[in-house]
Amino acid sequence: MKIVLPSEKMKIKNRGTAIWSAAIIMATSAIGPGFLTQTTVFTGILGYDFGFIVMISVVIDILAQNSIWKAIGISGKNIQTLGDGLFFGLGTLVSILVILGGLVFNIGNVAGTGLAMETIFGINPQNGALISGFIVLVVFFVPDSQKLLDWFVKTLAIIMLIFVFLLALKAPLDLKFLFKGTFWPGKFDVKSTLTLIGGTVGGYISFAGAQKLLDSKTTGLENLSSISKSATMGILTTGFMRYFLFLGTLGVVISGQVLNPQNPTASVFFIAFGNYGKLFFGIVLWAAAITSVIGATYTSFSFFKNLHTTLKNSKIGFILLFIIISLLTYIKIGKPVNLLLFAGYINSFILPLGLTISLLSFKNTSLFGAYKPAIWVVTLAWILVFLLLGFSIYSLMV
Repeated sequence: MKIVLPSEKMKIKNRGTAIWSAAIIMATSAIGPGFLTQTTVFTGILGYDFGFIVMISVVIDILAQNSIWKAIGISGKNIQTLGDGLFFGLGTLVSILVILGGLVFNIGNVAGTGLAMETIFGINPQNGALISGFIVLVVFFVPDSQKLLDWFVKTLAIIMLIFVFLLALKAPLDLKFLFKGTFWPGKFDVKSTLTLIGGTVGGYISFAGAQKLLDSKTTGLENLSSISKSATMGILTTGFMRYFLFLGTLGVVISGQVLNPQNPTASVFFIAFGNYGKLFFGIVLWAAAITSVIGATYTSFSFFKNLHTTLKNSKIGFILLFIIISLLTYIKIGKPVNLLLFAGYINSFILPLGLTISLLSFKNTSLFGAYKPAIWVVTLAWILVFLLLGFSIYSLMV
């Protein structure tokens, strides 16, 4: 009988906590206001066939995220260091893109918290955004903030999943059509698939959980299974959330109800839950928006502190400035559409760039030792790089 020492038990417990924390912060970073809207809109357009796009995007997301997280986790190096090791300045370029993209998208996330507070309490959305911003600062600045941050994000993730699962349960769906649409669709839309991939693992989201694993020292080849498990769990969490929301929206759509184009997700909850729909939607939106604010802030600082050694102790100043700029921009000029579009273009290039750095870095045996990803994984990852890059360039031209 194998005896497990208390110190070994503590290591196992800490590793388990790190795995879950990394997965959840990645998932909640992805599940923001845009995630909710995209899922609802595409369901309205594609109907049952959107189920297949959700499923195939989850498979591709697992492939992409595992490649990036393994590169970072096994080497114990952040993506900036790996990038600079390939080409001078490449890591710095990635850092700047992530910080800029994260900041501008954070304005949309802050706006989401304001709209949610208005929906729940009927208060001015700008005041709701200010209250939410203060809550974020408290989460980051209280003593032992890491534990509070993990607990806060996990709790809100569970709340979101519960409400969206209840929405799915109310959907009067034909299981035969659902099965066919999920596994053998009548039509396939490439643009919506790539949009879902970019919305789940694009921009700063690609690195959110990997940075968490680095901070918890869950690195090295000996932690390969933990790194892979965490990356996959994060994607599966977003996948369940999206699929449940798809089911709930589909139930409303096939019943002949018309979604409000100004706020399609809200109308799904209103139609499904009647008088309680407004409250349920407000709770889901606030949870999605504020956890995305936390994810964007945490990841952007992780990149900022690695730009130079003098910036490692700038956490309080950076986070304070990051949140204040996001709030002031929203309060002064609202949700700046052009800026958000610009941030979307930036983020669309970050995933193929991060994947490219990861795939090229695997060739460095001094960092990865005997580890080599399977040829089929590398081949599919390179195909994804060129697909995403082509889609990003196309989006800039149209």
